[in-house]
Amino acid sequence: MADRAAQTIFDGAHLRAVLTRPDAKLGRPHGLFVSFDHWRKDRVGFPAMVPVATALTMGYASLAIMTAANDWFLNPDLDPLRDVLAQLSAGYRVVRASGFSMGGYGALLCSAALRLDHVTLFAPQVSIRAQIVPFEHRWRTEAAQIASPLTTLQDQLGTVVPPGLRGVMVFDPFYAPAERLHARAIQAIAPGIARVPMPFSGHPPTAVIMAAKAFSGVQRKMIDGTLCATDLRHLHRTERENCPAYLDAMVAVLKARGGTASL
Repeated sequence: MADRAAQTIFDGAHLRAVLTRPDAKLGRPHGLFVSFDHWRKDRVGFPAMVPVATALTMGYASLAIMTAANDWFLNPDLDPLRDVLAQLSAGYRVVRASGFSMGGYGALLCSAALRLDHVTLFAPQVSIRAQIVPFEHRWRTEAAQIASPLTTLQDQLGTVVPPGLRGVMVFDPFYAPAERLHARAIQAIAPGIARVPMPFSGHPPTAVIMAAKAFSGVQRKMIDGTLCATDLRHLHRTERENCPAYLDAMVAVLKARGGTASL
């Protein structure tokens, strides 16, 4: 059903957007849920399109936005894509999105065009350019490959993110110092996006969620717009000791700090 219903609404050399509508038996879509491509180590062009199945079963249309390179969506297709997204989103009462790392940045870049009313971000970046985030050293190779200067201010989130945007932003403050700084900078732009530190959860910070087999429930709340910081903090507090990856990461930090760590 999903493949037959899929429609490519934007097909550029750098970016692609594919819309999948829910089963017609569910009636008119409740809204639109948008997912953004993430950084891929062995990327060769566009990945295979995979709609968010949970969104479709909940009666939401699923829009997958993909990039042909690990370029943080900063390419000549971004502004034309935004124009298409603005037209598409006007047809939906509610529009929500999620993104992991690079995908979180993409969600913020397109937040105004999509008229987002709720976004869920996992370890997003406020930028990867050294002149904007001198504290970020992980993505320098990718940043160097992005055309500079860009013809617009498309990579400055303060100019494209609605200050009233709501949502949650999950990050592991112990994974890398930059994670905390990115989260603070994003919240300064959009105070309605709550910061949710989930220590020792990795990048993206989903180790505890996955170990608890709770991602399906979290995703449903992401889609219907009800996911809040309290939900995630409670999940982390009650399930973290049952997550081997959490315990391993905590031990590693304790050893590096001589046996003490502050949560």
